[in-house]
Amino acid sequence: MLYRLRVYLADGSLLEMMERIAEFRTGGTDTTKYSFHWQDSDGKLIRRWDNAPHFPNISTHPFHIHTDEKNVGPDKPQNALKVLALNEDFF
Repeated sequence: MLYRLRVYLADGSLLEMMERIAEFRTGGTDTTKYSFHWQDSDGKLIRRWDNAPHFPNISTHPFHIHTDEKNVGPDKPQNALKVLALNEDFF
């Protein structure tokens, strides 16, 4: 299952969410690919969480977070509910 959402927040910022979820016959699920991009009302990046494999030197590869356009750091695996919980103070 793949979903994409654009969520416009009360402060004018935008959270674009993409998540691919694998469903198992046993009833479990796993997030296999994700990108959660949060930007302010002017289009400036606030945060982006993703698991694209383009930063192999990060200790948590492929999981990482972009804290601005130039800085990328390690992060734990994320999903939509975790990202929303991390940012509930902003919503």
